[in-house]
Amino acid sequence: MFIRVGVSGRHVHLSPEDMVKLFGEGFTLTRDKDLSLAGAYIARERATLKGPKGEIPNVALVSSLREHTQVEISRTDCHTLGVEAPVRLSGDLTGAPGITIMAGSREIFVPECVILPNRHIHMSVGDAENLGFQCRDEAIAVVKGERSLIFDRVPVMVAEINDHTEIHIDFDEANAAGLN
Repeated sequence: MFIRVGVSGRHVHLSPEDMVKLFGEGFTLTRDKDLSLAGAYIARERATLKGPKGEIPNVALVSSLREHTQVEISRTDCHTLGVEAPVRLSGDLTGAPGITIMAGSREIFVPECVILPNRHIHMSVGDAENLGFQCRDEAIAVVKGERSLIFDRVPVMVAEINDHTEIHIDFDEANAAGLN
């Protein structure tokens, strides 16, 4: 089965509390660009990440607020910031390093929030039924091309909200596969 490849750049999912600390009470993110997952978008507002070794400006904020703030970066970003983030699925933040997030004149330190997002497949219920997958099963994905790569042990996330099937990888993985 051929599926779309989604390349995820560094981004932040804020908690409601951290949204207030950075932008003030009653603030709402401004929709800038829709994402492939239903209802999700990248906001016009941006943040700067500050670690022990450096900063990364212009980091995307994603619309879906989370119970806990989550910062998703690449291995290359870890070197720039000076943090050692674990490879994790979204939401698994226990023991992850913290980071300072800046927006405008405000900044906050958020503990246990930085991860390298594990590559994963968002699968529609129909595709999961047809292919025999259940949520959290693992698949093998082959990215074809001049620099073909095989991604092993890719978790499959099955949900009603997924209206299509798509693998999500980060920029380091996309560059290794020679994707644009």
